[in-house]
Amino acid sequence: MAVGTKFGSLAVANTLGQFRTDHNALAEELSFLANTTGVNHATTRIMSIKKTANVAANVTVTGALNTYGGAVSAHTSANTRFLGNDVLIEANTKFSGGTVSIGGATLQATIALGNTNARIATEVARTTLVNTNLTGSNTALRLLIADRAQVANVAALAALGNTNSRIATEVARTTLVNSNLTGTNTALRLLIADRMQVANTTLLVNDRMQVANAAPKVAPVFTGSVGIGNSSPAANLHVQGTFIAAQGMPIRKSGGNNITLALTDNGKLIRCINTASAVNIHIPAYDTVGMPLGSEISFVNELTHASANTLGFSNAAGVTLLSKELANTVADRFTSATLKKLEENTWILIGNLT
Repeated sequence: MAVGTKFGSLAVANTLGQFRTDHNALAEELSFLANTTGVNHATTRIMSIKKTANVAANVTVTGALNTYGGAVSAHTSANTRFLGNDVLIEANTKFSGGTVSIGGATLQATIALGNTNARIATEVARTTLVNTNLTGSNTALRLLIADRAQVANVAALAALGNTNSRIATEVARTTLVNSNLTGTNTALRLLIADRMQVANTTLLVNDRMQVANAAPKVAPVFTGSVGIGNSSPAANLHVQGTFIAAQGMPIRKSGGNNITLALTDNGKLIRCINTASAVNIHIPAYDTVGMPLGSEISFVNELTHASANTLGFSNAAGVTLLSKELANTVADRFTSATLKKLEENTWILIGNLT
């Protein structure tokens, strides 16, 4: 029977010979299915293979090829083509060699999805590690950038650096000043606490002698010598250093024509203002007026008489008056002269003398 020829239906008109021919052809085909050589060519509408199907030549499937749990093996010497619309491959389907074509597209014979999944898992792990490292790097970069100056702010930050340094210096100085003020305040509090407070003044004054009822002050009287800045005074009043008289030299006016010096004239400026005649200054002896050593008296000629306007000096018996060229007259108006006691009965006259 020719390959691909269907068995015809038997009819009543068929002869026994036709029946025998068809029977032998069917027996031959069935024999091919039963032995190990297989069928050279088979065309079936539905094929169901329960175990293993080994195909040594080409297999062309134009309909649907369904495998259920078995194995479809396409060896390297053969090509397997699925020309239908659907190819259903369920569990344990293995393409071990050759080329697998589905709808004209060619796939590799071995598809190792297990290896692919493992590779995908490895790459995912690596990607996760890269993301972790990038996260750490980003965090470190943010910290570094936040701690650094931006280009736009560099000048301002540099100025602030100098300002901060100056502020630190001034704060140190202020701290020192505060420390000193604290010490001063402590000292002031101690002093003030020991003094009369303003709020208590009225009570304290009422308990004391009022100013209106106080007796006039009496100048203190010192006996012996008084030293200021000197523990061993060489005079009644010995001032060591500069002496400043707050009220200056006392002044006495005199209009008489004869003035005899008195003890109270010591240290004064005598203004001679006689308008009628000349004036004479008389120096008494120590026995008469006990002027101390160093006594000093100054005189100003303010005489206004037209001709008798001289200011002269005379001395008592026993008194020596020293002057330049023995001159003893102040002739010019508004000029002066000074007497200074050098010894007990010795004086010197200095000034505008004639």
